[in-house]
Amino acid sequence: MAEITNSSFGSITIDGKRYHRDILILADGTAKKRRFHNWVFSSHTFTKKEIEELSRGQPEEIVVGIGFWHKAHLSTEAETHLKETRAELSVLPSREAVDRLRLIDTGKRMAGIIHIYC
Repeated sequence: MAEITNSSFGSITIDGKRYHRDILILADGTAKKRRFHNWVFSSHTFTKKEIEELSRGQPEEIVVGIGFWHKAHLSTEAETHLKETRAELSVLPSREAVDRLRLIDTGKRMAGIIHIYC
């Protein structure tokens, strides 16, 4: 399972590796960099494709970290897709989302996407 040891504006450390990009944590506990779109840092909109990727592992809960200043959001298509899954949704400021994802160690199948900027 992914162990998140540090998160701050512009970086997150998972399993001892520091990332300077938004991160997806899949239900199996693996972490991967979020693919960016056109913006220098990252997109403030989470897409249906990203949420579909998170839901492939059939998590019980999907956690969405909307940034340190709460600027990111789910696209309408992503919200619609989430309603079709049976996963619980938690949309939280990124610091709280990281704390929520640390519950992976309790055995609950969780997946998440964390926006590490604004």
